[in-house]
Amino acid sequence: MAIDEAAARGVRLSVVHAWWTPYPIPPGGLGLAPDDPKRFVEQSQELLHEMVDGAVARAERRPADIELLPIEEPAAPALLDRAKDAALLVVGSRGRGGFAGLLLGSTSQQCVHHATCAVVVVPQPH
Repeated sequence: MAIDEAAARGVRLSVVHAWWTPYPIPPGGLGLAPDDPKRFVEQSQELLHEMVDGAVARAERRPADIELLPIEEPAAPALLDRAKDAALLVVGSRGRGGFAGLLLGSTSQQCVHHATCAVVVVPQPH
């Protein structure tokens, strides 16, 4: 969705991976925190590259420019701050199926209520 919209408009696609934990957890899942905080950012960057490369490979067109932003702060504020000058903010929703699948998560809900641009919430495929 975001890739297609950015490509159609000929604009930069900014992909944000935000995290905030009192005890850092590697982006790939639970485990021991890296001794070097720089390594945590590197792992986030690697995760972003892997996800975006896969999504771009499946997309019909590629955006003119793709910016990857690993950001150490809570997800909603990070997304809202980076979307201040955006035309569109695309966020996912991790519905858990059944009734819970009908609800927005706290991050997507905050983005819908506080973004200064249009927001699209994409549910997780089942």
